[in-house]
Amino acid sequence: MAPSTALQISRNSHLIMASCTLPPLAERTVQTIKRIFQKAKDSKSDPYLGLLEYRNTPIDNSGYSPAELLQGRQLRSILPILPSQLTPKVMDHSRARSIMQANKDRTTKVYNRSSHILPPLKEGEIARFQQDSRIWKPCQIISRLNDKSYAIKTPNGTTFRRNRCHLIKSNEEFHSNLHSAPNIFDNAHSSPVPPPPSQEQTLPQPTPVEQPTINDDTASSPPIVKPYVTRSGRVCKPKKIVDM
Repeated sequence: MAPSTALQISRNSHLIMASCTLPPLAERTVQTIKRIFQKAKDSKSDPYLGLLEYRNTPIDNSGYSPAELLQGRQLRSILPILPSQLTPKVMDHSRARSIMQANKDRTTKVYNRSSHILPPLKEGEIARFQQDSRIWKPCQIISRLNDKSYAIKTPNGTTFRRNRCHLIKSNEEFHSNLHSAPNIFDNAHSSPVPPPPSQEQTLPQPTPVEQPTINDDTASSPPIVKPYVTRSGRVCKPKKIVDM
């Protein structure tokens, strides 16, 4: 039953392509946890002690740690702590939410100073995109697949799918590299092609090459070595070691 059910689900399902991006806070948290594990591995210590101290660290300017917001008290660790901080108490969650929301609003305001919504691209417009390198290559918009995804075509006829953030609008002309193949049936009405010339006519006659004469004085003289000059123009002189 399981294979048939899976086959039935796959037939009735529709594949929707979407390039979802993780929130920056989640990516930053994963990076912090990986660094804690790496430092614990390098120092050959218990990684759970690092996670314990991370839970006891206050969040931003709220003054509360994740352990306090979850359990109402600090967690006992290897660091010295007051006994009063281990006693459960009622936390002011509304104050913590307001402080964290104020931090998010401030970050959003700073981010929106240099960011804006990109205008949509129309069918037939010229743009540039990146492909396996940092060089932006020209392309032409074929169609708009959804709100942020476009189907594009390169000059050699290859089609790709890119998001709007990966496309830059360009005012240049789009030159296609595709050429139509010649029609072999039209050769009967064309002018006859002259036969290729014979091999005897194409091969040029060899010309004698004069070898330059080498002077004995020039061959015996050592090559002149120029001293090394730095970027600032200072000449580097080799050290002269005096035998005592």
